[in-house]
Amino acid sequence: WGLTEKSPQQLGPFMIEEFIDGENLGDILKKPTENEADPAILDPDIDEAKLNIVYEQITGFMLELSRLEFPRIGAISRDTVSGEWTIAEPPLTYDMNEVVSFAGFPADHFATMPSFTRSSDYFAARAQCLQAHLETQSKIAFEDGDITWNRYVARHCFGKLIPTHGIVDNSGPFRVFCDDLRPLNMLVDPKTMRITALLDFEFTNVMPAQLAYDLPWWLILQPPGIGVSEGKQEFLALFGARRGQINPTSWGAAPLGSNAGVVGQRAFLVQPCVKE
Repeated sequence: WGLTEKSPQQLGPFMIEEFIDGENLGDILKKPTENEADPAILDPDIDEAKLNIVYEQITGFMLELSRLEFPRIGAISRDTVSGEWTIAEPPLTYDMNEVVSFAGFPADHFATMPSFTRSSDYFAARAQCLQAHLETQSKIAFEDGDITWNRYVARHCFGKLIPTHGIVDNSGPFRVFCDDLRPLNMLVDPKTMRITALLDFEFTNVMPAQLAYDLPWWLILQPPGIGVSEGKQEFLALFGARRGQINPTSWGAAPLGSNAGVVGQRAFLVQPCVKE
């Protein structure tokens, strides 16, 4: 990679990457639709054997990441003196980037956020960001009053969970977690269903262990924040039918549905999706 001055034709900044063969896993798993712009959702008629092959591999990736432990919550960087991987900055997650880029959320709100030594402190900061996002949205767009009220209630319910469910492994160790690790960012050999590449790891952070213990939010491809708003019972039925196919209890983690994962689940149910 290099800047414009290092480009042979001075066309602009560049990055040369190795070509990796494969097809987008999200495209293979999603339900076929007439319109490619339709939201992706897991194909209910997908071959279960193929899906198990995929989920087994992804479970292995998640397990490998979760074994990396750090004493703080935040973004990962290499110390220029010692060469060790450390946590010196606040986390930068996928949805944090999205709300700043597309939803008018003030970037300086995140700039003042510290790294964290307790899970409960991170979740409290998260709750404040969710509320600030709702207030920002109310200033730039007119919305139905019932929808706005439901979002307001959801954010406050999330905050009320923290004192009881946000204190599991409160002082660490904390785990490496990428909230953008999903089939859409994976390449796969369509014949063998072996994953050939994982993409977009820039939103990988050290996070509360609850997030590593929790069910993947992308289990049916559709984000929970969107699925629940379109039909809670239908979403839960589809999601629940797949929960047994990826089970972190086999890693020695907390059982799914236990208190350890409650706040993590709610964090994604009320995540500040720009499509709200």
